[in-house]
Amino acid sequence: MKEENAFYEKLTPQERKAFDLAAMKHEGMTRKHGTPYFTHPLAVAKYLYERGYGTDYICTAFCHDLLEDTSITPDELLACCGEVVLAAAKLLSKSPGYVMEDYLCAIRKDHIAYAVKVADRIHNLKEARMADIQFQRQYLEETEEYYLDFAKESPFFEDLWNKYNDLKRKVVS
Repeated sequence: MKEENAFYEKLTPQERKAFDLAAMKHEGMTRKHGTPYFTHPLAVAKYLYERGYGTDYICTAFCHDLLEDTSITPDELLACCGEVVLAAAKLLSKSPGYVMEDYLCAIRKDHIAYAVKVADRIHNLKEARMADIQFQRQYLEETEEYYLDFAKESPFFEDLWNKYNDLKRKVVS
């Protein structure tokens, strides 16, 4: 909590609004392994913040799962974060019946959505270590099939590659 507060103090007023919105909308939700859901968008936002990315990236990181996983409306997200963040969040939201290749291709065309998606995958690979072995294997396969090539042009590729290999070593051993 102290670390979270210190990070919050560094944020711009717009980033704080996105933080507060995401924290509120994810309240009571948990990840597959039981941790509070908000720790995930918070980690993605911190990752981008620590690498010098700006407000639209940070706000999108906080809000990247809201449209897909909460009751928020696009109008609410627009009112809080603006058109740029809403557009990126829409790209990052999987719709029913989506095709992975098309989903990732659309994200790849938007520099904000692309950075957030790669950072999102890095954090998810890290957290997958806490899931059951079946989930870990599935996540490794999906990462190998779709995300390694997708992230090759990202400045975060090395981090993604390292987290992928960390999880792979855990699953194999």
